[in-house]
Amino acid sequence: MHVKVLGTVFNMRAYNDEKEVQTSLVKGAVEITDAVNKNLNIVMKPNEKVTIHMGNGKLEKIDAKVVAAYEMQALKVENTTGIIPELAWMEDKLIFSDEPLQEIAKRFEKWYNVTILIQNDTLKDEKFTAVFQGENIDAALTALQITYPFKFHKNKNGDIVIEK
Repeated sequence: MHVKVLGTVFNMRAYNDEKEVQTSLVKGAVEITDAVNKNLNIVMKPNEKVTIHMGNGKLEKIDAKVVAAYEMQALKVENTTGIIPELAWMEDKLIFSDEPLQEIAKRFEKWYNVTILIQNDTLKDEKFTAVFQGENIDAALTALQITYPFKFHKNKNGDIVIEK
């Protein structure tokens, strides 16, 4: 997709290893045009978030065969902090609201520059709500253990292994 900034405050989340792209608009305007389907054009208004689900394709492999599904949502403020979760990184915070551990692990990997291996499929789907600021990876995982008991350790490669 192409994003045209029209005088604004916004955040865009797009990683090669993820199957969706998110654009969150706080102020101003942003125009999104599909790189494949040039007729699809979205002009966003403040407090909107557009999520583009890339189907089975990853971002580095996008071509005309990939069908993207667009979803528009209102931005929501997290109750405890009063921060919009999509913008929390700007205040050095990580915010999770009812998110599965598998998704939290992906964000932890980027945030802490680690590799996390979850050994149990049921545990991958367990959902957590949390706000982190300044914690190291061990403290963050220990905090999550309060809500749902699991174990974690570092293996010989330095990867973090999470198991029941």
